[in-house]
Amino acid sequence: MAEAARRRTRGWLPRTAGLLLGTLALAVAFIAAYVGALHDPRPHDLPVGFVLRDQRAAAVLSAVRGQTDTVKPVEYDDPGAADDGLRGREVYAVLSSRPDGLLLTIASASGPSATERSPRCSRRRPSATAPR
Repeated sequence: MAEAARRRTRGWLPRTAGLLLGTLALAVAFIAAYVGALHDPRPHDLPVGFVLRDQRAAAVLSAVRGQTDTVKPVEYDDPGAADDGLRGREVYAVLSSRPDGLLLTIASASGPSATERSPRCSRRRPSATAPR
């Protein structure tokens, strides 16, 4: 009788242990993937456009890029091309200079991290305030 119980235990114990270890390994893999993907959830290299001839906007974006990797300046030949890039979602924002200061035009319906981060980057310099 004891021998029969041992045989039954030998049959299901290895399979059960294998399933438990496999499930544990799968759970650890999912947790590692989730934590690895979210280890630094701030935006990096958000494309912000500017026109090549606009030296003030280029200087501001260059200064911001020198301090952080949040924005990535994207050059356009003329304002129309910059607006097309904004509408086509090539860039999240376009920085341009006006007689009364700088204007940051933000694309609508972008992700919240992109639309919130772009104006914050432009506010670091006093000359880069965008009218609301």
